[in-house]
Amino acid sequence: MCIFTFNDRLKDVLRIVIALSITFWAYGATAQTRTASVSGNWSNTATWGGQPVPTSANDVVINNNINVTVDVPAECLSLTINGGANASYVTVGANSLAVGGAITINAPTAAVAKYITVSTGSVSCASVTMAASTNDAWDSYISITGTGSVSVSGNITMNGSNLRNFIHFSGNGNLFIGGAFGGTNGGGITS
Repeated sequence: MCIFTFNDRLKDVLRIVIALSITFWAYGATAQTRTASVSGNWSNTATWGGQPVPTSANDVVINNNINVTVDVPAECLSLTINGGANASYVTVGANSLAVGGAITINAPTAAVAKYITVSTGSVSCASVTMAASTNDAWDSYISITGTGSVSVSGNITMNGSNLRNFIHFSGNGNLFIGGAFGGTNGGGITS
């Protein structure tokens, strides 16, 4: 026969409360997506639909027809530029954007571009994937326009031809790749 006292029951309740608290904390600590719903600066909560500015724990999605300027040193877990019939891009001027995982640039569905441009700042990530589009002038690319740099610790995969997926240089910037460069249809480097 087991006899419980008030103290034993209180201890059991406290254990349950602590276990539930840890569970809810762990659930809240997992990656949450921040979606750019209006064009604007990275540091502006309005860009993210009123949600807090992304941190290294957040996946970031740039919606179709949305343009985001990295106006502060920024970070995120992953970065995806959605496809669609309107231009979408991320501009990194003199600041830095550190992406802990992958950058994915999806294909446009009209004669527009989906891209990241880096001027004098820097972008770092684990990998880059660019989706193939089906027509000329439907481009997905990264542009290094000044003295900035792009560092990819893994692969850059370009699933379109060099006319549709590419890294473009129009300055004295740098591209560092730790893995393979290419893809199913080649991709390329332009200047």
